[in-house]
Amino acid sequence: YVAGHQIRHLDLSCCSTTLDDNIAPPIAECCRHLEVLGLAGLKKLTSFGVGLMAYCCRDTLRDLTLRDCENVNLTEIVLPTMLTILDVCHEHPNTDRNGLISLLPPSFVQDAPDDMRALQIYAVSLQTAVMQLRETVNEEDLVLRARTYEVLFKAFDERLTNGERKSETLLFGMLEKLDVSNIGKSRRLQGCLSAIAWSSGGRLRHVNVSGLSTVTDADLLTVATTSGPRLKVLEASSSLSMIIPRAQIVPAREAFSAASNISELDLSGCKSFLDRIYSFPSDVVSLRLDLSPVQELALMKIFRLKKLLKLSIVGCPEVSTSSICLYAKVFSPVLLELDAREVEVDTPWDEVQEKIPSLLRLNKRRTARGTKMIAEHVRIERWRNGGRDPRKTGKRKYDGNKSTAPSPASTLAASSNVGDAETNIQSCCSILRTGFCTDTDTEQEMFACRTCRIEAKRFVCFACASKCHKGHDVVPVGFGCGYCDCSILSKCDCLQLDEEEKEDANANNVPRGSDVPLFAFLT
Repeated sequence: YVAGHQIRHLDLSCCSTTLDDNIAPPIAECCRHLEVLGLAGLKKLTSFGVGLMAYCCRDTLRDLTLRDCENVNLTEIVLPTMLTILDVCHEHPNTDRNGLISLLPPSFVQDAPDDMRALQIYAVSLQTAVMQLRETVNEEDLVLRARTYEVLFKAFDERLTNGERKSETLLFGMLEKLDVSNIGKSRRLQGCLSAIAWSSGGRLRHVNVSGLSTVTDADLLTVATTSGPRLKVLEASSSLSMIIPRAQIVPAREAFSAASNISELDLSGCKSFLDRIYSFPSDVVSLRLDLSPVQELALMKIFRLKKLLKLSIVGCPEVSTSSICLYAKVFSPVLLELDAREVEVDTPWDEVQEKIPSLLRLNKRRTARGTKMIAEHVRIERWRNGGRDPRKTGKRKYDGNKSTAPSPASTLAASSNVGDAETNIQSCCSILRTGFCTDTDTEQEMFACRTCRIEAKRFVCFACASKCHKGHDVVPVGFGCGYCDCSILSKCDCLQLDEEEKEDANANNVPRGSDVPLFAFLT
């Protein structure tokens, strides 16, 4: 019981055949300060168990994973919040600015937008979600069950605290990451995502709704307008297929203009939704559009994205290798990984690789540059570990004593005596050498940045911890395989290209990435 109060991360995934709602009361009682809760694949768990744990940990819970929880009906958990939203929309007409601001969440973590258009988009998306809720509210059995759960949650919480705890935090009020992919596939989830976004007050940074055909674009728009620049990752593969009449909602492209800072976007299989997108967020680093109707105009806009490092367009019927070569020649993207399997091959793949010389992986296979750069990565990590092969040293975890922890900045300064070339290589983000691969060759020292909330299965590399996160609360978390998430969840300064050198390279027709290392063009 005493140790339970110290637990911050709890992952019960892969226990699908043994755990049910009986685990909820002990966890809610003992682990009241949970920040990360993983319940993926618990097929016997129901809405009551999830709601009880989430409610008792509502002051600290930031990360919730409910992937493949078949018996969880999210509507039963968030229905009281939905009814609150209904009351707010009914009491405050959106005829002027004050009325629009009154529709914002009560615990909104951002300043009210100055742009009247942004407020109108938010109001329209929220009211569209409310219209979808009316049919749910008319189901008396569902409302009664949800109200009963709410009373039981409050009674259990009051019993644990002897009535002394009076938290004003809403259910899911501190949530930053939500994974509900493939949750209760047969359930109706219209409006649930909007209710959670409203409850969190715009804190959501990572949302995964893959495989949920009952999530609408109105829900997406509410999340985008509520979270705004805080939303970094959106995964919605094989989702967002329901169409709301265009007269009832603003165009889908407004979602991406509202959430302009999305850096990782997955819209694979979202055919009906993708048809109405005319542009993508300018800060996208990783884009996945497998099995989607990517038109020529959309492909051109994709290759114009300046920060795009990873693109997956597997099985897109209207994409060909010749069109890839055409737009790659015109816009010269600095792609590290391209997966275009099962597209029309009317131009050899060697020509595609020639047009995009920066590629480390093409169609899930390493290029010559990728092999060279991963060897360079292994050499650098071996040098930093005192000549030992990092793949054979095993996992070495940080002991938790911050006074003895090595400082990334001090370690980088100590390496200055090895020459400018070595220092330039090490000052680059490791993703330029590893790409988005997670093989054993990518093993490296990992750092968590608590200031930027890059933790819990995410990390930043040595160079980014030294430069991009200088002055932040950075903690080493050991060694492991993977790629740096700084460019996805933060603003990575180790990927900036020097403008003068880029102009010189273009003027001299220097092939980027064939004979000249990519890091040679970095500041």
